[in-house]
Amino acid sequence: MEDADMQTRQPLTGLIVLDTTTVIGGPIMAALLADFGARVIKVEQPGKGDDGRKLGKSGKSTYWKFMARNKECVTCNLSSGEGRALFRKLASRADVVLASFRPGTLEEWGLGYADLSALNPRLVLLQLSGFGQTGPYSRRPGYGALAEAMSGLIYLTGDHDTKPYLPGAPVADPMAAAMGALAVLLALRQRDSGPQPGRGQAIDISLYDPLLYVMGSYVTESSYSGVSPARGDQLGKRILRDVAESRDGQWLVFSVISGALISKVDKFLRSRGLELRGNGEYTTSTPTELFVEVGSALKKWVGTVDRSSALAELERAGVPVAPVYSIGDMLKDEHFKARGDFITILDEDLGELRMPRSPFKLSAGASTVRYTGRKLGADNRSVYQDWLGMSAEELRDLAARGAI
Repeated sequence: MEDADMQTRQPLTGLIVLDTTTVIGGPIMAALLADFGARVIKVEQPGKGDDGRKLGKSGKSTYWKFMARNKECVTCNLSSGEGRALFRKLASRADVVLASFRPGTLEEWGLGYADLSALNPRLVLLQLSGFGQTGPYSRRPGYGALAEAMSGLIYLTGDHDTKPYLPGAPVADPMAAAMGALAVLLALRQRDSGPQPGRGQAIDISLYDPLLYVMGSYVTESSYSGVSPARGDQLGKRILRDVAESRDGQWLVFSVISGALISKVDKFLRSRGLELRGNGEYTTSTPTELFVEVGSALKKWVGTVDRSSALAELERAGVPVAPVYSIGDMLKDEHFKARGDFITILDEDLGELRMPRSPFKLSAGASTVRYTGRKLGADNRSVYQDWLGMSAEELRDLAARGAI
């Protein structure tokens, strides 16, 4: 576990967040806020919990351990009147509520922004859904792969002679998590120093919205030129950006964009005995086929040497290159170790677990992981009794009636 004293220097200390989201996007969003000191109370359905508890190939809820880190876990049945009344008490004391129900659900429960802000004008309510709170697709089920498909990302993933491929790991959900966390901080900033001090607001973010932003340069280019980029050619043929297999069956990536760097590749390949038709200069007037030729020659050369040799020689020549890592490779990398990118934390069920640290490092506001994802309802007593001031008898009655 990281140094607990760091909590006193965390930028979000004192912020109270209710996390009712499920599975990946919303839970990671809340975890980002919790890493930097926010008090995040995870609200789950009694007896069931977040479906994220079931994720993980080992069958040991390892996804949950990561995505629910630093969160207090309580149960609250939002489909019952007593559960909703209890949630209103929580929301009346919170700064932020995160939700990922199908659009209209919170409003049907009397827990929409108008309802909750009447109790707590300072509240910020973020709703994450597949396709947003409005529009003809808003009621569709929302999953990351669907957002990735409709954003153009999957269409461009693969080569010109292959089918479109799903990314190897979720992209839409973590992107929505990062953008959502930013949106929350912007809303809090406006609440505390904007034209209506003390007034929160509602945030509508879909799983596909952040991906449209990521794809922005392609959208702008395509709308201007009238030509959609093709798979395997999304950045054009005048840059060198590809995956190459080495002699020992390993993989590396090169990404050479500027003409000056491509000239370095040209010089490097000629020094290794490869013949190229160009004059070594790559400018706007250089025929496209010469760019293609040098890229193909680089892949061919990589195939003649082991990956370690290819990486070493290309790095010495100033060519941007990196190995294609497995998860196991990442955990052993010396650079990642030196920067402390992975932490080891003791979990009450599974023992020592390794997981990524927060994705950015503040010089005066360190992140910390105090504990991993906890058991369902583990913090009912501390939240409901110690924080809300309810009695043990009240909790027993609510539990008996299925409200918690």
